[in-house]
Amino acid sequence: MTLFLLRAYGDFVIAVNMASQNRIASKISLVASAHLEPLYQSLGIILPDNVVLQFHDFGIRHGIMGCFTDRYLLRISSLTELARLRRHVRIQSTAGSHYLEQKKRSAWVSWYCGYPFEYVVSTEKVYASYARFFSVPMTELTALPFNVHQKGIRVLVIPDARQKRREIGSDIIMKIKAAFELNGSLVEVARFMKSTTVANGDTGYRNFTELVALIRSADLVIGGDSMPIHVAQLFRKPHYILYPSSVKDQFFTPFALQHQTYFSFEDLCARSSFFPHEN
Repeated sequence: MTLFLLRAYGDFVIAVNMASQNRIASKISLVASAHLEPLYQSLGIILPDNVVLQFHDFGIRHGIMGCFTDRYLLRISSLTELARLRRHVRIQSTAGSHYLEQKKRSAWVSWYCGYPFEYVVSTEKVYASYARFFSVPMTELTALPFNVHQKGIRVLVIPDARQKRREIGSDIIMKIKAAFELNGSLVEVARFMKSTTVANGDTGYRNFTELVALIRSADLVIGGDSMPIHVAQLFRKPHYILYPSSVKDQFFTPFALQHQTYFSFEDLCARSSFFPHEN
């Protein structure tokens, strides 16, 4: 059985998180795009002996295989990526089923590559789909205690997201600081350093290694529906997911769903405090 990991960074973190807890006895091959390797190295995950991960350069340059997006679907670069995938499947193909991460455009990829790909995720929750794929009990993903009233903790806010509409605005960050600093907690805002400086006294990170270190040292992580939140789930860090109301909960983490630690931007802007029970 072979699973191809060709999508965005958050998808990859979910997949390797679940693969690290695999309960299937037979061999599973993970073939990941080379653009994901620096992230994997920063995570320090140890996979079971029967899960073999290999990285291959499919030419992906936009953080996700172009055919899975509307923006890059018809570009020449997307056809080049697909051609490399087709070549890899024809040369390296072994017995057993081949899987893509999601159903979206899997039929089109199957047609182009001349190979009948199956998929892990359709319309159901992503974590539940991967738990079923790797035979991981969902109870192991949700067994994480959380005390919303805990004081004197280190809170890490990561406003950035791959999609602009998912970024956390400054007005919401102010509410987060007001709510947590009131109980003696330290709130640190971390942003990707696109230049040599970061404004407003925020912390800057330059690569995956620095980002992962920040998450691992935090007691609580607050971020958008994006890759850092899935890293928080991986390292069993309590977290809040903040998101625009147009976003569905398909990618929400088991922790957030269990503890209901997810708020829409619209709800947060409409109330005076970050915590709903204080309004």
